[in-house]
Amino acid sequence: MMNSRLNCSVITLHFRRFHNLSSIQNQQCHHLFSTHLHPNIRKPSVIVTPTIETQIQAALFCAKKHRYEMRIRDGGHDFEGLSYTADVPFVMLDLVNMRAIDVNVANRTAWVQGGALLGELYYTISQKTDTLYFPAGIWAGVGVSGFLSGGGC
Repeated sequence: MMNSRLNCSVITLHFRRFHNLSSIQNQQCHHLFSTHLHPNIRKPSVIVTPTIETQIQAALFCAKKHRYEMRIRDGGHDFEGLSYTADVPFVMLDLVNMRAIDVNVANRTAWVQGGALLGELYYTISQKTDTLYFPAGIWAGVGVSGFLSGGGC
């Protein structure tokens, strides 16, 4: 294991590199991933898991400053594996910790953070009302932001 540090003026990213994960990381559990989960395909240099919006801004600034591309993982699954690979060095911004959902029944609106899953949105709405819904299909494991941007299933 090797510790590394990437320093920008607004954020310091600390990460550990685990050399013993490659055999687990590259297992082909599904045929759709076979072209992406290969030892010769570039993996993220850093994975950032923000908990507040300012950390997202800082990660974007830092990645741009150091000329890294950015890949976004919105919390859901990715059949293509495009969030996990690139031809150039990249940073993965994983929104798994950004999952807050606020449903306002009176206004018939919801504020949903980028890492929330459709199943979490369905459940939160069902806890607030029996008359409102969000029609997005049966794939509870799809990220809301991926679905809204045309991705997901």
